[in-house]
Amino acid sequence: MKFRTNGHLQFAPAPAQLGASVASITKCVGHHAMVVAALMAFFWLSAMLSSTASADDNRKLPKIGELWFQDQQGARLYQQTFQSRLRDLGYVDGKTATFVTRFADGDSARLPALLAELLEQKLDVLWITPRAFPVAKRARTATPMVSVFVDPVAEGMAKSLARPGGNITGMSWQTLESSGKRVQITQELIPKLSRIAVLYDLGDPAAALETRLLRDAAKALKLLVSELGFRNAKELKAAFVAIKHDQPQAIVVVHSALSVHHRSDIVRFASEARLPFISEGRDFADAGALLSFGPSVIDMFKRTANYVDKILKGAKPADLPIERPTVFELIVNEKTAKALGLKIPESIQLRADEVIR
Repeated sequence: MKFRTNGHLQFAPAPAQLGASVASITKCVGHHAMVVAALMAFFWLSAMLSSTASADDNRKLPKIGELWFQDQQGARLYQQTFQSRLRDLGYVDGKTATFVTRFADGDSARLPALLAELLEQKLDVLWITPRAFPVAKRARTATPMVSVFVDPVAEGMAKSLARPGGNITGMSWQTLESSGKRVQITQELIPKLSRIAVLYDLGDPAAALETRLLRDAAKALKLLVSELGFRNAKELKAAFVAIKHDQPQAIVVVHSALSVHHRSDIVRFASEARLPFISEGRDFADAGALLSFGPSVIDMFKRTANYVDKILKGAKPADLPIERPTVFELIVNEKTAKALGLKIPESIQLRADEVIR
């Protein structure tokens, strides 16, 4: 077949050839369309995966810091209580939150460097040992902090319990209100009690404050008081020597991070000297103290986790009221009483929340 185009004769392809050409073109176009579609799907899926990965990478887990005065073993009970409550609230280390923890190993001199190291981590909130309050004051940081206090207003860490007004909030032990009760119980425990020794952390303003109240309560009961402060293991040994010299009938140990850190040494000395001693936290009673009376330490550390949760959800420490303890415990160690040849009065046994046998 011939046809004319632009004045030139062109030969048309035979029908069979035309059909083959059309089929080839269609096949080729179809193949390319499939390739294009596949490529488009690939790039779309890659973009979606990249976007999801980027979102995951950019998702910021809340960062919770912890600064403990004790070594890891000494802080274990409190830390487990604190972190267990946080897990209940949905904060799991490495999954839904990042925990950054430091231990001062009972050395106050390490606290400034450890605090500075934690603050460099750009934390969302920091649980801080009460022993580091003076360091935190000097740091002048805006990082929200949570802790437990003896008396936050007296310590200068809060304007009031209802409205702390700064960047620190938490639980108040209200130790000052129960310190006199511990002296009364000591007198009830020991017949003809006339002299006691008060052992306290010399470098802790809160411990010094409680010591003054213990002295006032003892004097009101016409008891003589020896006040023995220490800041480290060496000074603690010197305090032991002084206690032997003064020959008190009992030791009242002011509960603090330092005294807890050295509780094994205190228990050993008291046992060898056959001196009963009492304190505030049940950790001392568990370790061998004759008796402990005061707020439940476990309950307070559990409740500090609630403050961390509130801060991570947007609350400001200045607006979070510092709560008082609601659970108080009287723990009696009957094993220690027997070793000392003392009989626990029935009046105390009936009031005891727990008797360690």
